[in-house]
Amino acid sequence: MSKSKRRAPARRAKPEAPRFRNRRVIAIIAGTAAVAILAVVLVLANSDVPEDDVVATVNGHPITVSDVEHRQARHKMLFDEQIDSDRALELLIDEELAHQQAVPDYSVDRAEAERELEADLDRDDLTLPWLKAQLEESGIVYDDYLETFRRDMVISMYLEDAIAVTEEEAMAGYEQYAREYEMATGMEPPPYEEVRAQIIAELERQNLGILVSRLRQEADIVRYTE
Repeated sequence: MSKSKRRAPARRAKPEAPRFRNRRVIAIIAGTAAVAILAVVLVLANSDVPEDDVVATVNGHPITVSDVEHRQARHKMLFDEQIDSDRALELLIDEELAHQQAVPDYSVDRAEAERELEADLDRDDLTLPWLKAQLEESGIVYDDYLETFRRDMVISMYLEDAIAVTEEEAMAGYEQYAREYEMATGMEPPPYEEVRAQIIAELERQNLGILVSRLRQEADIVRYTE
C-alpha cells in the first residue's frame, strides 16, 4: 500500500487518533463516516430514478442523477443541512477530482477498509454483523457498500496530506491573528496554544479551497445540466 497512514482503531474513552483528525473539514468533499454512508444507502436503496442520466463528466468520468441524489442525502446526514442538486453536483465534481489525484499514490485494500469500517462502527457502539444485517434486509450488497467506504478513505487520505499545515505555517497564521486581534480589541491575544487548533483548521480550509480551485482549472469538466 502506498502512503498508507491509517488510524489505529480508537476507543471512545481515548482521544481520536491523528489520521482523519480533520474529518469535518475533509467531509466538505468526502465524508468517511460509516453510519452516514449506511443511512444514505438505506434511504435511497428503493429510490426510483426513471433515467439515471449523466449530468456531468470529470476528465471523462460520468456523474449521474443518482450520484447527485446520494450526495444530497450524505450532506444532510453529515451536516444536517439540505443542499440543492447544483451544489451537490459541484461537491461531486470536487470529490471526483480529489479521487483522480489520489489514485496514483494512495491505496486501501479490502482488509484495511474493513478494519477501518469496524473501528468507525465501534465508535458509534455498532458492529459489523449488525451493519451486514441491515444491508441484507434492504437488498444491498455488502461489497458495494464497502467499496464506497474504501473510496472515501482513499480521498480522505489524499486530502489529509494535501491540505496539511506545518507548525511554521500555523505560527505565521497566529502572528497575523494576533495583529488583527489587537487591532480589533485593543487587548493582548490569547496564547498560541489556546488558539492553535482554530488557526490550523482555518488554514486547512484555505488550503482546501486553493487545492480545489487548482484541480478545477486543470481538469476537463463538462456539465450537461441546463
